[in-house]
Amino acid sequence: MSPLAVQQSLSARQSSPPRPTLTNAANSTPEDTSERGHGKPFGLSQADHAPGAEGCSSVHARWGRPSYPLRPDGPMAVPVSEQPLNPSHTFDSFVVGPCNRLAHAAALAIAGAPGMAYNPLFVYGAAGLGKTHLLHATCDMILKRFPSLRVIYLTCDAFINQAIAAIKATDPSVPPAYRTADVLVVDDIHALRQAERTQEEFFHTFNALYNAQKQVILSSDRPPKGIPNLEERLLSRFKWGLIAHLEPPDFETRFAIVQNKAARRAVAVPEDVARFLATEVTDNVRELEGALVTLIGYASLTNRRIDLTLAHEVFHDLGAEAKSISLDDMLPVVARHFQVKVAELKSRQKARSVAFPRQVC
Repeated sequence: MSPLAVQQSLSARQSSPPRPTLTNAANSTPEDTSERGHGKPFGLSQADHAPGAEGCSSVHARWGRPSYPLRPDGPMAVPVSEQPLNPSHTFDSFVVGPCNRLAHAAALAIAGAPGMAYNPLFVYGAAGLGKTHLLHATCDMILKRFPSLRVIYLTCDAFINQAIAAIKATDPSVPPAYRTADVLVVDDIHALRQAERTQEEFFHTFNALYNAQKQVILSSDRPPKGIPNLEERLLSRFKWGLIAHLEPPDFETRFAIVQNKAARRAVAVPEDVARFLATEVTDNVRELEGALVTLIGYASLTNRRIDLTLAHEVFHDLGAEAKSISLDDMLPVVARHFQVKVAELKSRQKARSVAFPRQVC
């Protein structure tokens, strides 16, 4: 960016608060990465269960000094690309049950007061249990409640790519965009184990944001101590806040999910069909939603009413049980239902017309 463009950008920022941006980090050299002093966490360390979620959700929390969302006074890095939120991933569409109640409550608390509690928030669980949905919902609510805050959401792979670009950049005066965040959300942080060089960059980024009292939210497919090759200093920092476990949904939660997803698509799904799907698909939410979309697609293509007979026919044809449905089974049905091509679903296109159907798969 030219000096004139930078000056215009700064003038615009001073005249009116910018709309928060959801973006990858900018390609710029990181600021001084010398380790800063830290106030160590103190006081309470506990392991407990969420109310009403006995034997399902676990929490390990450690509280240190309170933190508050403060905006930096220095220049902001200009983002180079965006990772948009899925518009359907909101708190309204997130079905709460015993297996996710704790993580949901923590995310809601953060959305109401970023940086004041549960910093960092570390959410972990197997694929398809709603981690990304919860992260998107948190970002969405923060953006609506605090329009002056800068919210940066990115996957760990995106962070690694942007961090490498920042390290190689020649201009150290402009910090990477992720260093300018009021709220930094990194999905699939376990991928950091494969990038030793960028572990150091994330360590200093975490320090910079935490010391500035900014909110950090992380998700992983395993708890911090289960991430191999993770530096001890990062492991300790991931434990500073609250760790919430997402577990597979129980039957009642799966049943509620089917009803919720069907209602949001304005499709009438009888109760016995919803119970059938909730019984057959037990592994994760993503597969459950995929099974529902498969059924809706078959009903639409054959011009038939959704009932238990059709549900049995569909899943018998696909291999007797809904939980045996493969991605190759689902892709053609999802493509027809959303009127896109299978090749588009397999591509990396970010257009909303393709991105949402891809989420279903």
